[in-house]
Amino acid sequence: MGNTNSFGNVPLLKGWDFKPSDYHNSLGLLTAQIENTNLCNLDCEYCFRGGSSSDEKKRFDKEISRSQLFHSIEELAELGVKTINIIGAGEPLLDPAMGDLLKYISSFNITPVIATNGSRITTELIETFDRTGSSIIIKMNSLNNDLQNRLVRRNWFADRRDYGLRLLIESRFNKPSTDYQTRLGINSIVFQENKNEIYDIFRYCRNNNIMPLMSTFIPAGRTKDKTDKEVSMEEFLKIGREIQKIDREIYGINYNRLLPYLGGVPCTQCGKSSLYLTISGDISDCPGQLHTVGNIRDISISEGLRRLRERGSNPEFSCPARLNYWKQIGQLVDLDKY
Repeated sequence: MGNTNSFGNVPLLKGWDFKPSDYHNSLGLLTAQIENTNLCNLDCEYCFRGGSSSDEKKRFDKEISRSQLFHSIEELAELGVKTINIIGAGEPLLDPAMGDLLKYISSFNITPVIATNGSRITTELIETFDRTGSSIIIKMNSLNNDLQNRLVRRNWFADRRDYGLRLLIESRFNKPSTDYQTRLGINSIVFQENKNEIYDIFRYCRNNNIMPLMSTFIPAGRTKDKTDKEVSMEEFLKIGREIQKIDREIYGINYNRLLPYLGGVPCTQCGKSSLYLTISGDISDCPGQLHTVGNIRDISISEGLRRLRERGSNPEFSCPARLNYWKQIGQLVDLDKY
């Protein structure tokens, strides 16, 4: 199950579509994760960034400036980064300068990948996404609007998200080209209340050429400690086996990987060829933040990368943060059983 020689024939998002050898042979960076705003219009009970209600969110005192962020992007480009994932720390599309950020990233021939809740997507933004070659990953934790709205504590969310998703599909972000398989992904957290409908969301993704990005809570922020809503490692692996069977028998997609995402999708965000830059300037390995090695106010990105590499990598493209968490709470199981 831990085969690192291939990701199989798993359809991957533009900006996510590297081979294992790309990571192993890279002397610099391939991917990076950045945060561009702390503002958020939702209040997700599973938010990996934690903090107070989003109604109270405001700019952090220690947020890096836009010029510091742009300088970091220059450093990332010099280190060979091919993809920059914009993941928060709030809702990226609440950043009024989002267009300038995407334009700057793409000026280095880097693919921007935006993780958004989808409620702010407009036709104007889609034109910006298109001009900058961006890929989009949109939030969908349930097809049941009442459950989805309750999870984010906003009764308007599901309708706005669905509108944004429809605009992206109408704009053919899910259509393959000679250069990529899709530019559209759906992110889902698997937990007790939605685990039975994950199969339907997964089929929706496959039927519409959307990359599914489905995993358990990130053990950070509001879900750093065990919650009664999480699925265990064993439960998740059983779901993964069923998804693997669906992929093989219905879609002709074959892979061995069951972690960290359903559908054979590898983690690109933790390892010797990736790093995570928070809105406060801290350099870490991934959103699970097992290791923070310094701040860009004090060290360069390249020094941060060197320190991360000294701490190890993620050769299985799995999720050290989740595996460490399952071990701590006594849920770690033998992967060879699955």
